[in-house]
Amino acid sequence: EWERITGLSSDQVIGTQWTDFVCDEQQPIAMQLKGNADSQPGGDRIDCRLKTEESCTVELSLSRVSDTHNNTVSYIGSIVDLTYRLAVQRELRDRANLMRDLTSSVPAIIWQLSQDGKFVFASDYFETVSGLSLDDVLGHGWGESIHKDDLPEVNTSINAILNGESLAERLEFRMKGRAGDWRWMLSSCQPIHSIEGDFLGVAGHTIDITDRRNAEIELQQSNHLLEQRVKERTQELVSVNDSLISEIANRQNAEELLEEKRAQVSHFSRVSVMGRLSGELAHELNQPLNAIQNYVASLSKILASSNASE
Repeated sequence: EWERITGLSSDQVIGTQWTDFVCDEQQPIAMQLKGNADSQPGGDRIDCRLKTEESCTVELSLSRVSDTHNNTVSYIGSIVDLTYRLAVQRELRDRANLMRDLTSSVPAIIWQLSQDGKFVFASDYFETVSGLSLDDVLGHGWGESIHKDDLPEVNTSINAILNGESLAERLEFRMKGRAGDWRWMLSSCQPIHSIEGDFLGVAGHTIDITDRRNAEIELQQSNHLLEQRVKERTQELVSVNDSLISEIANRQNAEELLEEKRAQVSHFSRVSVMGRLSGELAHELNQPLNAIQNYVASLSKILASSNASE
């Protein structure tokens, strides 16, 4: 293993000071290892880098070997290559940092509940919205930030997933905001499992929909106001229409009455004309008739007097 790590065989290093293979900046720490091994039962261990072609980080351990009189006989140590383990740790750390950066940059609350429903994780956006840190709501404290009227429905949805009765839940609820106001939130959650398939709890994401909810309320109020105005305007139009119908009917009645009066006036006019014509005709006829009557009367007298003389 030594040869694999350093590229040197054991024959090449027999008789040399082992600290010579430690990187220069860490040699003081390596020199203290012997003293720590003398003073600590079971020895001591350190992590350091060796002088190799590619700097290699190892774990050095050193223990003192003593005789029956507790006299130091020698030292025995071990070297464990930490390169792979540190690489894995760096990868995990990088992934954790990436996940933290992603959850911090997304305008949503990424959260996780354990198998027993306890709050175990929340992204930074939770503090942005609520003003509470993760420590404030660890365990079951998260329920205190939810409106009491909405909490039963939230608990029912979470318990449905925890009990295996549902694979996903989507719900809206009110959560107390940083300013003490109630913010409308939309949450989607589902169960999470390990690679082996073990149930780990519930995870979800929650977004702030207060602006959208207020816009919906304003739209509903506007629609209601518009419907009310349309109703009032319709009533006004119906009233005007009824007035017009009544006015038209009155006008038709007036026209019919006027037509009747006109007919009467025309009749009276014709009767008056006939009366005037009759009077004039009677006058024209009466004059010659009166003259004839007078002549007849005179002739009758004359004839009567003539008969008397005979």
